[in-house]
Amino acid sequence: MSDINIKDRKSDQLLNERTIPVSLLAKKSSGVLRRRKIKNFVSWVIFGSFFILIIAPLMWLLYGVFKAAFSNWSFSVLFHPTAGNAGGISNAIVGTLYIIVGVGLLAGVFGVSVGIYLSEYAGPLFKKIVGTSADILSGVPSILFGFVGYELLVLKFGWGMSSAAAIIVLSVMVLPYVAKSTETALSKIPTSYREGAKAIGLNKSQTVFRVVIRQGLPMILNGLIIAIAIAIGETAPMLYTAGWVDGYPKYLQFTHAPLPYLTYLVWTDYNQPFKSAKILSNDAALVILVIVGLLFLSAKLIVRVMKSYD
Repeated sequence: MSDINIKDRKSDQLLNERTIPVSLLAKKSSGVLRRRKIKNFVSWVIFGSFFILIIAPLMWLLYGVFKAAFSNWSFSVLFHPTAGNAGGISNAIVGTLYIIVGVGLLAGVFGVSVGIYLSEYAGPLFKKIVGTSADILSGVPSILFGFVGYELLVLKFGWGMSSAAAIIVLSVMVLPYVAKSTETALSKIPTSYREGAKAIGLNKSQTVFRVVIRQGLPMILNGLIIAIAIAIGETAPMLYTAGWVDGYPKYLQFTHAPLPYLTYLVWTDYNQPFKSAKILSNDAALVILVIVGLLFLSAKLIVRVMKSYD
């Protein structure tokens, strides 16, 4: 019996020695869990605050524009020009769409070409020089682009206030954005795609245009559409190069033909002492936001559709 009691006491002692570390481990794990919860909560608060700081100005902008425009909104402004007593903005909408097409073609061709060259063909030194130049160019104030365009295209070349001068100036202004977005898109394509194309006998040009560009096309188009959205929101370069006309633009006359555009109405009519002019300015601001929103939505849709076919 004594031997049995001794064994029982030893087993109890061993059990107590095993349960003590387990309890300490449970307390330690609960403390770690509590600290993790606190860190997680603090992270949510910090990043939520940053999100509010980003989204709040956008909401404030949308609220201000929509409130000002809807208080006197009429769909008739979309179907009448500003000429005469019609008091519409249809000519400015057409002129803005004219700018979208022109900048999309000009900046798209040259910007995408520069981005392709930088990503696939340029050497390290040339890429660094062009990249630095593009960064500097993207930081130049837009009014300086307008001033240079006025001195060079409007006066020296004798084009006058025209759509050609405006589209060229805006295209040069957004060229760095298109080139950079193209270069970034192509640089993200895995090297294995290029190696696989080379393995099946494709040369450099075939690899770039049949494989690399095809994979990066959604991001390239996304960057181009964002650049177009930036361009149509500019006013200063347009005042120097496009001028203004109350009627519709002359589609096949690229020089000596002023161009109507929405930002002119926002900038000019808002400071007029007439209520009708302020209403027209509010309507133009709303339409600009709608066009920019549609451009961004179309960019997201294009990316999603093209990725679904990969």
